Formats: sequence, C-alpha cells, structure tokens
Amino acid sequence: MWYNIGMKTLPLLFCAALSACAALCAPRASAVTSTPEGWLDDYDAALAQAAAEDKLVVMDFSGSDWCGWCRRLDEEVFSTEAFRRGAAGRYVLLMVDTPRDKSLLTPKAAEENPKLVRKFGVEGFPSVVVVDKRGEEVCRLGYERGGPERYLERLDEEIRDAPEVKKYIKPIEDVLCRHDREMERESEAAVAKAQEELAKPPKGAGREAHRRFRREAERRIQEVLFGEVYPKYVPLYEKAFAEARAMKVPENMEARKKELIEGQEESFGALKDAIRRYEESKRPARTTPAASGAEAAP
Repeated sequence: MWYNIGMKTLPLLFCAALSACAALCAPRASAVTSTPEGWLDDYDAALAQAAAEDKLVVMDFSGSDWCGWCRRLDEEVFSTEAFRRGAAGRYVLLMVDTPRDKSLLTPKAAEENPKLVRKFGVEGFPSVVVVDKRGEEVCRLGYERGGPERYLERLDEEIRDAPEVKKYIKPIEDVLCRHDREMERESEAAVAKAQEELAKPPKGAGREAHRRFRREAERRIQEVLFGEVYPKYVPLYEKAFAEARAMKVPENMEARKKELIEGQEESFGALKDAIRRYEESKRPARTTPAASGAEAAP
C-alpha cells in the first residue's frame, strides 16, 4: 500500500525490451560501471539470451551509490562467486542500476533503466524481479539474509509457487491496493492547488521571507494531506482489509496471505497514527485556572 516494497507507496508529496547472436556477443559491463562481474546491463540482450538458452532473467533493480540495502545485497549475494556459479545454468543476470552518478552507467543503460523502473512498477530498492524470455514477470523478491545459497533457494521457491501466488495472493494484494492510485492522484492535485494558492516571496526577498514561505508551505501541505485527503481513505482501506481477510486461499498459501495482510496493516497503522498526531496538534492546548491566592468566602 504505502511503505512496503513491491506495493504501491504512499505519495511522497510531503517531503524511476535481438537476436541470440546479439545477446551472446553483447559486451559485459566494463570495470568502470556499477554492474557486477557476470551480469548484463542491457535488457534487450538479456531477453535475447534468455530466449536462446531457455532461461529466466533475474533483474536487480538497485541504487548502487545511495541505497544501503542494495549494497548489502550486492556484497552478500550478487557479487559472490557462489551466486554466479549457482545461477549460471538457470538464469540470465541483469543489473538495472539507478545511481545518482550516471557515469557509473553505459549511455544505453542511463537512458533505458528509468524506463524499466516505470515498466515494472519498482517503487522500493532493492527489488529483484524475475521475468521469462518474453519479459513477463514471474515473481519478485527484495533483500534477504542468508547469503548466496539461501538466496538461490528463495528464487527457486518463489518461481515454484508463482502460479499459486498469482492465482490466490495477487487478488488479495489488488484488494489492498484498490484505492492507492486514486489517493495518489487526489493528493498530488491537492498539494498542487495548495502550492498555487501560496503567495511566493517577492523577487529579492531576504532569507527570513523565504523561511517563512517554506514553513507556511509545509504547514499547508500537512493540512491538505493529513487533514483533508488521507482521512477520507481510512474507512475505504478498513473495508478493503476486511474483504482481504475473508478471501479464501489453499493451506499452503495461508502464511503468504497472513504476511501480506499483516505487513499492510502495519503500514496502515502508521498512516493512521500520523493522521492522529496531526489532529492532536490542531486541538487547543488545555489550560488550568490560575490560582488567585484568594480564599472563597464562607
């Protein structure tokens, strides 16, 4: 829904598809790029190689120079010889990096990677998306502890369970995310309107005028989001949770259903807490009568 990897995120308003010969001859990333040894950084070449070798493609969506968890996943799993050796017969490995320093990418990757982020709806990093030779998603993971052997096992598990996850768990996720886009659009529109209504400091205004403007903009954005937009969606999401809990799944999918719903409930609770704190901040402070020092008349 809002904060979870793989789900729709809370709008961050308050505060990125040749022939087999082409694939086999495609250059690996040079030492000056962020792509690990043994990985490709060209989506078209990866799909072509997957088709030629009848493999799946493991896509690592990373932020190599700013995402701590991405660096951990790379150091603990993807850059290891054990992972490359274990993956070699089963997967084509594709790095989709989104660094701040674009010199870490080839020109093609710098152009194509943001498009891939949008194409696959990646909103949290690292995201590991497995696709077939046609580029259709099979499953996705994130950072997981346990090293390369355990990560290979988790890939096998997710790929094996993918048909049942798609049949039983994806509909539950869709219910839980039913209102995300609508809320995001309304939030963006409300914030844009609030910003338009604010009187910007005149040209040449001093620092204090700009500080006052920023404080007022922050106050107004909080007001429209936590006071107007988000509270309207609380009962809608509560209804979606009730519907999701009532959806039936096979016994082997119960743990996945439970994990999904509980993770989203935690995020939903965080949003409700933020709304509550905002509402409390708007209430008048309680005052107690000052002692006068005089006694009441008998």
